[in-house]
Amino acid sequence: MFRWIGWQWAIATLVFSAARGHEASVQRHSKRVEDFPPTADPYRVMAKIWSLYAGSFVPWYGDFLQSAAKHFGMPMRSVLDLACGTGLVTRQIAPWAEAVVGLDRSEAMLRQARSETDARNVRFVQADFSSFKLEESFDAAVCAGDSLNYVESTEQLEAVFRGVAAHLRPDGLFVFDTLDHAAFAGLAHRQVTLMCGKLPLDVYFFYDPDKRVSESRVVFGDIVEPHRRIPLDRDDIRKAAAAAGLEVVECFSLNRYFLLLSYVRRFYVLRKFVERKDNP
Repeated sequence: MFRWIGWQWAIATLVFSAARGHEASVQRHSKRVEDFPPTADPYRVMAKIWSLYAGSFVPWYGDFLQSAAKHFGMPMRSVLDLACGTGLVTRQIAPWAEAVVGLDRSEAMLRQARSETDARNVRFVQADFSSFKLEESFDAAVCAGDSLNYVESTEQLEAVFRGVAAHLRPDGLFVFDTLDHAAFAGLAHRQVTLMCGKLPLDVYFFYDPDKRVSESRVVFGDIVEPHRRIPLDRDDIRKAAAAAGLEVVECFSLNRYFLLLSYVRRFYVLRKFVERKDNP
């Protein structure tokens, strides 16, 4: 009973940690994505303020992973942080893990991550999360802040999952959060205006439900960064997990506590499936 209560508390804490946010102005807009031709690569400017910007909504996976280790009765010594960005989650894990690897394909984000991280048990690697190959295995992997939505297709999602499975130890965990079709539909035509430190920025959201593609534009004065994501529904996750030899053992969101929410971030816990033979 106490173990179950502790696990439910860990789930609730994780979910509500992602429900925070900035003080921002949110309004509807009637612009088109064509009105914002990109002038910079993704995260060229955002990398410098990402920790400040995303620190308000990136979930507290550091505490959750420790709770997951207790719940599933497994070691949690090494963790792979996929799409680590500037290392927000990497640094959550570093105080208690023996080794943490943060992986991201953005040189700008990794440069910032290294400048903000001084833990000796942390290493950052530049690679794409759909095709990485590391000569090591991990007790767990994490992918935070709906970063998995940056895959270009469900086929690429499967490639990510296969890569994760190949780097997990037997019974290892993969925890992450995603946005689905309803979430992107709810974000469509919204403009978010806020200050990150002394830097003002506007984020414009667009969504094509037929193509199932979400586009957003982050605007810093004359600089426009493009970002493209796709929705990932529960069936997409389950199919890709099964193909990669991973099992969905938990799926939850704020809907567990507030039934009327129409679009939310959804959290998953996957476990590497290990076929066990009964002793003769």
